[in-house]
This record gives sequence, C-alpha cells and structure tokens, in this order.
Amino acid sequence: MAITQCPECKAILKHDATTCHKCGYDLSQQAPAVNSPTTSAESITPKPAPQSGAPYRKIAIGAIVVAIIALVIAVVMLIRSNSSNSTDENYDDNITITQIVDSTNPSTAGLFPHTSSRLINESELVGMTPRELKIMRNEIFARHGYIFQTKDMIEYFSAQNWYRPTSANVYLSHIEHQNVEIIKAYESRLKASKTTANPTPATGAGLFPYTSTRKLTYSDIAHLSDYELKIMRNEIYARHGYIFQSKDMKQYFSKQSWYRPTTSNVKLSNIEQYNVNFIKSYE
Repeated sequence: MAITQCPECKAILKHDATTCHKCGYDLSQQAPAVNSPTTSAESITPKPAPQSGAPYRKIAIGAIVVAIIALVIAVVMLIRSNSSNSTDENYDDNITITQIVDSTNPSTAGLFPHTSSRLINESELVGMTPRELKIMRNEIFARHGYIFQTKDMIEYFSAQNWYRPTSANVYLSHIEHQNVEIIKAYESRLKASKTTANPTPATGAGLFPYTSTRKLTYSDIAHLSDYELKIMRNEIYARHGYIFQSKDMKQYFSKQSWYRPTTSNVKLSNIEQYNVNFIKSYE
C-alpha cells in the first residue's frame, strides 16, 4: 500500500489518511504528499561544497614562518652569547679623567671611541696606566649596553651620561673583538712586568723583561710595530740606567717607575747584545 508523510511531524501515513494519526495534523490543507519517504531531488537543499585546502595551506605556511623566525632568533642569541667576553679584572689605581662625549650617539661615546671603528696598534697603549687600559677595553662593551659586574666599572660607567645598561651578553663587531684582545694582551704583559717589586737591571723590567734573560726568536717580534721594536731594544739599555739622547726615548722611559738614568756607557750581557742585534736586523 502506498504511503505518504505528515508534513508536520514526518510520521509515515496511509495514502488515504485525512489526519495524522500521530500529531493530528489536518492533511486536507496540504497539497498531495510525495508518495515516497525518499525526498525528491528537487526538494533537497544543496549542501555547501567542501571548502578547499587553501586555509589549511595558509596555516601551515604561517607555522613554518614562525618556526623559521624562532630559529633565527635562537641562533642570533647563541652567537651573541658566544661573542660576549669577560671584562672582570680588578685594578686598584685611580685616575681622574675629563671626558668629552656625544650623549646622543653611544657608538661614538667615551674616551676612546675609535676602538669601535678601527683596529688599534699596541704603540697607542704605551704609557697608559692599568686603569686607563681597563676603561678603554670596557668602553667597547659599555657602548653595547653591557651590564658590568665589578664595582669599579659599575661606578665608573654609571656616571657616564651616554651609558645605558641593557644586557649581560653583548655582540661585538670583528674590529671590537680584536681590539679587546689587543688591549688584554698588553694588560697581561704590563702586569707581568710589575710582578717584581723594585725591579733591578739584573731581574729585568719593562714590557719585555725576557730580552735580558733569553735569546729572542722571530715569534717574539713578528707581531710588533716599529715603535714597539724600538721600545723593546732600548729597554735592554734602560735596565742598565742608560741616559737616552733621543727625545722620544727620553720621554718614554722617564715615565717608567723602574728607570734610573745613571750613565751613558753600559755593558750588555751576551744575550742582551744578541737581542739588540737581532731586533735591529728585523727593524
């Protein structure tokens, strides 16, 4: 027997029913019902077509971009961490320094702004005190906002109007890194030359005390400038109290606490004479 469907409650009815046996709906008000419980193709509301994969591709691309940015940040932080250098070396001597700075541009601030723009030569360090050397070295870090740990450097740089402490890990340029190493090497030699209290000519004094105790090799002098070679050679004479005639040597050695000018004729040891000739040949 053919059946139809109640338009109200969708109950299946006999074809000759005038009311719905389930909800009581008056079937006479409606047009003839469909003779099959299966809805015709014309009565089906089309379902929206499935969306394409475009949004998912956008999400995937966004995730990849975020991952790449995170990786780049991590690499940069690692490089900066590895490039950071220890600056903590304590010296007790104090100096008064008058400073001219450009407070609007920390990259050119400080007593020694050139240490961030060009390579320095060790001859530029001759005559500087240990504290001046330490300030020169640490200024390189201070321009990048390094947060210092030692009390003397904290006190000094906190008084500079251009200094902005921001990080314990800073990234130095290639030139800055080399200058830090040059200053540190010079500081080490200067410190070693002062380890003996009241040095005498027999024990050796100055930046190159070993020139009176052993023969030099090319590795000892290959990295030195012409001026440094001159200092090295004349230190051998200065330890014996030689009275210098040249203006530059007289000015340089008069500033050395261990130098005692006593004579114009000095006698060198065999090793010292060898080293004098060796340095001359290289000069």
